[in-house]
Amino acid sequence: MNDSYKNKIKSIEIENFTCFEQVKIDFSSGVNVIIGENGTGKTHLLKLLYSTFKHRINPKIYDYSSKTVNYSSSSVRKLFKEYFVVTNPSNLIRRNSSDIRNHSSGVIVSVDNFLNSYYLQKGTMESEINMSNVVEKFVYDNLNKNMDSIYIHPQEMLSWQEGFLALYEKREVTFDKTYKDLALALDAGLLKNSYLAEAQKLVRSLENVINGKITRKDRKFYFIFDEYKYKDEIESSIVATGINKIGQLIYLILNGSITKESILFWDEPEASLNPKYISIVSKFLQTLANWGVQIFVATHDYLLVHQLSLAAEYRNDNTPDMRFFALYKTQRNGTKVEFGETLTSIQNDAILDEFAKHYDVEESLFSAQLNEENENYGKED
Repeated sequence: MNDSYKNKIKSIEIENFTCFEQVKIDFSSGVNVIIGENGTGKTHLLKLLYSTFKHRINPKIYDYSSKTVNYSSSSVRKLFKEYFVVTNPSNLIRRNSSDIRNHSSGVIVSVDNFLNSYYLQKGTMESEINMSNVVEKFVYDNLNKNMDSIYIHPQEMLSWQEGFLALYEKREVTFDKTYKDLALALDAGLLKNSYLAEAQKLVRSLENVINGKITRKDRKFYFIFDEYKYKDEIESSIVATGINKIGQLIYLILNGSITKESILFWDEPEASLNPKYISIVSKFLQTLANWGVQIFVATHDYLLVHQLSLAAEYRNDNTPDMRFFALYKTQRNGTKVEFGETLTSIQNDAILDEFAKHYDVEESLFSAQLNEENENYGKED
């Protein structure tokens, strides 16, 4: 077993789950970039990876003395309910047959020598769902207690984290559990050991981008910008969303929610970010991967994926391991996945295809205008 995958997600197999009929995906131990049109399952894939990985190290179900993990049908039902916000988890089963009662949904996640399997079987009522205990007890000899994962969704959490947890617990908001997990991660205080110095050095490039630092008092986040003479503390609620997103990443590193032993899932990092910040994020993702973080990014952004691809194409000693995945729809077999070490080796690049169409439209408009000017010039003669 390659040591680069120790405590990391090596692969996933999915069968009859939402838009996936049957796929097996082998991941990079560094940066994994996932692209595809809307509805191809990018977010579902991230949530599936995150929730199963997060679930397996839940101290409530992990016995550190015997190094075993035990799952019950109710715990698996709860997992899918919380992370996919469905009343009946069997609704996550892909409907590819007239006899849906006999169709099952299987998820297998391989993490180094750890194997995690969930199965759903369609029933008319939730009580009829059968979670088959094909793999009920797992043995994992090298589980690191400090290992964790973090899921960053497209909307920043800094400006509304304080009140969100209370609303979530009262069930007054309908959000999947990734939002609660992120809010709890941000609720932790800064580290106070030697790790903090290493983390501060790591985030310095991001602090330079926003030209300031982030702090937290009385459970509220503030920015201190270098450009202000008196170093006033500015509440995050009146700071631009893009800066909040960068600040959020900084704080998650400084409080130990993201460490060199973490797995980062980031859904649409480009949301609300200026292209200037996208370039910095691209470089910082590589820095995190070199630090030891395994990264999964789902994106629609041309600049982000192509900057990462260029780094992979013209790699040097500081270029981490990377892999690119294109999710695309088929008429009968659900979403399929194409992968490559760079974007140039991928045929189903929805982002590039749309930019090519845009270029064709621009070229046709320019040609039409040029022809019209030439015709008018001929008439004037």
